Amino acid sequence: MRVLYLHGFVSSPAAGKATYLAERFAQDGMDFRVPDLNAPEFASSTAATMIHQTQIDMAGADSVALIGSSMGGFIALRVAAMNPSVKKLILLAPAFEMGTRMEREMGQAADLWKQRGSFPFFHYATQRDEPLHYEFLQSLKDEEQKPLASRLPVLILHGVRDTVVPWELSFRYLSANPQAELVLLDSDHQLTDKKDVLYRHIKSFLV
Repeated sequence: MRVLYLHGFVSSPAAGKATYLAERFAQDGMDFRVPDLNAPEFASSTAATMIHQTQIDMAGADSVALIGSSMGGFIALRVAAMNPSVKKLILLAPAFEMGTRMEREMGQAADLWKQRGSFPFFHYATQRDEPLHYEFLQSLKDEEQKPLASRLPVLILHGVRDTVVPWELSFRYLSANPQAELVLLDSDHQLTDKKDVLYRHIKSFLV
């Protein structure tokens, strides 16, 4: 089975959880890959470009497991709904309803984003503000209207102290997928203090 890790918003394949899991799964001899969801460039990225980048790394594999962190979790759910080769999903604080919540939380800044066509976001990979086209937000809202994967085994790991994505959204997903399991952890949105715990849960789920 090929395993792909999909990183979160304003993150990259060099992020802490991605590199940690890559090292651990390499030791296990797993085919583990981390697509760059910023490609071809962060400024022009949309849900469609992220789905495309994921599918590039899935090509040729008969069986795939997707690990999605935050925004990557939402993308993983959409990719799995479109590709029968995805057999299992592991979602880390998945960003359900990301576009809708992002627009609401930004308030007037979202209106300014639409008017200007782009808006700066601090990117952890470059450690500076990077512009992002408004199409990104609209693409997320469009993808929210499409089906999410709901007929395959899903493991969700979510922190009870998450102030970015409420864990209740993950709990709500359980009613749509009887094969989904939710594990609540005493952590925040990043889950970086639980990397060993994440690895153990993920490895056991993939066996």
